[in-house]
Amino acid sequence: MALTVASAKSLIESGMNSMLLWVLAENWPARRFYEALGGEYISEQQLRIGNTQLPEVSYGWKTLSQLVAQRS
Repeated sequence: MALTVASAKSLIESGMNSMLLWVLAENWPARRFYEALGGEYISEQQLRIGNTQLPEVSYGWKTLSQLVAQRS
């Protein structure tokens, strides 16, 4: 959690106020983690690694200041 909050703080300091990240769709521990931090499901796409395609999903935060304030 500390790394995610630190990343959000760094983005805020750089003048950004939102964040989006991608995680493999089958990585349920990571998905639950981002959901617990208030990340909202955005969309799904296919990630190609060599000859393999893996589904991944994105999570986003519209207001990073809320993420930082809730976790600090």
